[in-house]
Amino acid sequence: MINHVVRGIETLPITDIFLVTNDKFYNQFIDWQKNFDTKLKMRILNDGTRSNEDRLGAVGDIWHVIEKCGINDDLLIVAGDNLYYEKGTGYNLKPLNRAFEDLGKNAGVVGLYDVKSLAIAKHMNQITFVDGKIPLTNEKAQMIKIIEKDSEPTSTLIAIMVEAYPRTVIECLRDYIKTRENHDRWGDFRGWLVKENKMPVYGYRLPGKWFDVGIIEELEKARRFYERI
Repeated sequence: MINHVVRGIETLPITDIFLVTNDKFYNQFIDWQKNFDTKLKMRILNDGTRSNEDRLGAVGDIWHVIEKCGINDDLLIVAGDNLYYEKGTGYNLKPLNRAFEDLGKNAGVVGLYDVKSLAIAKHMNQITFVDGKIPLTNEKAQMIKIIEKDSEPTSTLIAIMVEAYPRTVIECLRDYIKTRENHDRWGDFRGWLVKENKMPVYGYRLPGKWFDVGIIEELEKARRFYERI
């Protein structure tokens, strides 16, 4: 599945990719890299953890990469369990990147997807937009509130972990790490950015098909889907 993500990133004006995993799966990713050709400079990092008890969390892992590699640039962040497909183009990240560039690279842009089910949405997140505007497909709108795992969502449009940020987000992340004990959910950091007015963050509604392959049922759906295309 990670092949599709990398192929999508290859189409962007990006030269380096940093892939972070835990100690349990690190050698598997190293073996995968040996047999995978890409024009990108790829570095696979081991966060040193082996269980849920000692894991760094999504925020912690991203900060681990930034610190260890001395990153000081705009960021494209894609969760490895987010699989996206757009007919005719595959894992197409160009429109989201274009939205990021249209905003002068001065705001965050997060991919949005309609899960079409409130039962699913309550396990994801709930978004409030400026002036209540709900973006249509291939449109963006500024987000003013994001709540993770809202038990009573009113919309099925969710934010997924396919997002771009200006380099100024690194200092925001540094502040968050220092002032928060829980570094697990990236969505909490995203919501904090918006709540504390650290920077404007927009949602961009993607037109394709999205799978959260970290859920076994979704992984099986994704496998069947890709077998048919």
